[in-house]
Amino acid sequence: MTIAGDNRLVIRGVFNAPHTQWGYGHSSKKGKDLADLIEKADLTLFNEPASHTRIGAGPHRT
Repeated sequence: MTIAGDNRLVIRGVFNAPHTQWGYGHSSKKGKDLADLIEKADLTLFNEPASHTRIGAGPHRT
C-alpha cells in the first residue's frame, strides 16, 4: 500500500480506537482496523503508548 510515495506524511487525530499495542487492556474493532492499517501501510506510531495525549476527563479540557 502506497500512501505518500517518497514524501513524508504525518497523520494525526483522535481515533477513539483502543488497542493493546498502545496500552489499552482490550482492542476494539476500530483499534484492530487501525493497527492493521498501520502495519499494512508500514507506518510508525510516534507517541508513547503510556503517555496521555490529553489532560482531564471533560471534552473541553486539553
